[in-house]
Amino acid sequence: MKIRRLCIALLLVAAVADNAIAVTAPKAVNIGSDGERQKPVVLVEDGVAVGCRDKSVTSVEIPAGVTKIGNGAFYGCKALASVVIPESVTEIDWYAFYGCKALASVVIPAGVTEIGESAFLECWALTSVEFGGTVAQWEAVKGKDNLFNVYVHATSVKCADGVWQKPVVLVEGGVAVKCLDKSAASVEIPAGVTEIDGTFDGCTSLASVVIPDSVTRIGGWTFKDCTALASVVIPDSVTKIGWEAFKNCKALASVAFGGTVAQWKAVEKEPSWHKGVPAKSVKCADGEARL
Repeated sequence: MKIRRLCIALLLVAAVADNAIAVTAPKAVNIGSDGERQKPVVLVEDGVAVGCRDKSVTSVEIPAGVTKIGNGAFYGCKALASVVIPESVTEIDWYAFYGCKALASVVIPAGVTEIGESAFLECWALTSVEFGGTVAQWEAVKGKDNLFNVYVHATSVKCADGVWQKPVVLVEGGVAVKCLDKSAASVEIPAGVTEIDGTFDGCTSLASVVIPDSVTRIGGWTFKDCTALASVVIPDSVTKIGWEAFKNCKALASVAFGGTVAQWKAVEKEPSWHKGVPAKSVKCADGEARL
């Protein structure tokens, strides 16, 4: 039997020598201490990182080629302190890193164009955020405000050409879409904004606000429950006020309008726009009119 095996081995060697057969070594695989092949920590399906197999992991490198970090991919990975996001990623979906309480820093690649709602909710330790692109590119990222919430202490994003500071009022496409500081007592809406849409809903500390002449529409619920707001001046550029725009502004005793009484009457006003407001009239440039 031994002689037979030796002969077979010699024949194989000779065949390789005569025919120059290339022998390729098997690819390396992750082998655990028990000899079993280990599964990757990040579960990827069709280019989307959809989950994390080890909720106790402290460091993760998302595989190259992944284009999207899916909904809740790392949800509840409380020990996750660092993550490497590849350049191929273009979207970070809803709740992607929700509850990653140990995550202290993150570098978002330049290719990312959208960040989903609550993507970094309850990332208590997150104080450092970097973006691989320019400030202008970061400005164009849809949903970038979802990186900032009351549970994230980061106040800026370091970009390739400068630093983007978290504003009090987030403006996208000329629309003031969100107040990023719910504790703000005074706000000046940036010049050039044309619409305010639900922006200050629930800002209970907001006592004063400056609305620029560029604003033409105050959307529904914009100042709803701003219980400290005592006065407001609505510019004559405004042509529409949405549903319950000033609802429950219980301290709002003074309302002024930059145009005439006739212009005020021409403003389209949704029902209940001033529900719960103590003011009964609006002071215009040429007199007063009923709210």
